[in-house]
Amino acid sequence: MMQSFALMAVVTVLWGLFSYGLSFGSGNSFIGALQNVFLRGVGAAPDVDYAATIPAQTFMVYQLMFAIITPALIAGAFAEGMKFSAMIAFMVLWSVVVYDPMAHMVWGKGGLLNASLGGRFPTLDFAVRLWCTSHRESLRWYARFIWESGWGIRKRRCHRIVWC
Repeated sequence: MMQSFALMAVVTVLWGLFSYGLSFGSGNSFIGALQNVFLRGVGAAPDVDYAATIPAQTFMVYQLMFAIITPALIAGAFAEGMKFSAMIAFMVLWSVVVYDPMAHMVWGKGGLLNASLGGRFPTLDFAVRLWCTSHRESLRWYARFIWESGWGIRKRRCHRIVWC
């Protein structure tokens, strides 16, 4: 539970500092630019590229919800299986290296997979970026757990309370 609360705070700060710009700024096909760093230009006026009738701040907070949920899903996969500081460092790195580019490619203007806003390949996004990226990472952690625990290979005492 504490991991989820901490991730909520860390991802919110990252989103406000630069992740929103990397995800929804006008950049290349893979990542956005930093024109919205520190949420500059995100105000009460609507952004016609993304939501012509609601304020840009509302759109930003709505997208922040997905940016928070995705690391929380991954954290559920390793549930206290790593140190708290390592978990924070991993999630910060994952958010910037995996989530932000994927969000731009699927939903961002000019993103590779967003044909409606200038991308090359038409896709339907029914939370694709959320589920694909988080479940892939979760499967990786489960595979690591199975390898570490030696299920079917050797018996060893479990050192993680949640997994015992």
